[in-house]
Amino acid sequence: SISNTISAAPPLQRQAVAQRYVGLRVEWDTRLRFAEPRDDGLVWLILQAEPPETYFNVDCMVKLDDFKILGVLPEGAQIRIGGTIAEATGYGVVLEDVYLHFLGAPTS
Repeated sequence: SISNTISAAPPLQRQAVAQRYVGLRVEWDTRLRFAEPRDDGLVWLILQAEPPETYFNVDCMVKLDDFKILGVLPEGAQIRIGGTIAEATGYGVVLEDVYLHFLGAPTS
């Protein structure tokens, strides 16, 4: 997978490896790590790709009106995210044209 390929690269090569994926349409199973509402009706999300050992983040902005369930989801909730990679770093990507599918609350 893309997240495994980037994570497996030597730290000083991750940025170059990650840049190869900009523009690619992707879909990942993730867990909710951070959500912050903004004044313009958007929510900034940081999701962690599965499995969590990869330390690979997926960031995006979505309209809260389109995904109102975000208001009650707990940290760790499972979300399948899809979109186009707009930016890539050695430790994650920023997606645009995002869709979310909510898979469930975290299990202990």
